[in-house]
Formats: sequence, structure tokens, C-alpha cells
Amino acid sequence: MIDLDFHAIYALLNQTYLLYCFEAEMRKGVNGLANLRLHQAAQFHDAGRNAVEFAVELR
Repeated sequence: MIDLDFHAIYALLNQTYLLYCFEAEMRKGVNGLANLRLHQAAQFHDAGRNAVEFAVELR
């Protein structure tokens, strides 16, 4: 009984940690937009696709 409770708590903490990491990556991406220079604009078109790939890999 206790062992099952620990597994549930571990799963919840793991899920919370993954969400925190995902949000941190998204914030890093948004903050990166503020630092975007004109010569880097050509590379920005991959950012949306990379975010989708990252989200798919998490599942």
C-alpha cells in the first residue's frame, strides 16, 4: 500500500519537473527573441518547428 503511494508521488513529481523544464525552455526561447539580431533572422524560421519537435518528443 505504501509502495504504491510512493510510485504515485514519484510520478506526480516527475510530471511536474518535466513541465517546469518545458516552461523554462519556452521562456528561454521568448527571451532569445529579444536578443535576436538581424543577421540571425534567417535561422529563426526553425524555432517553431523545433518547439513542436520538442513537445512531440516529450510524449
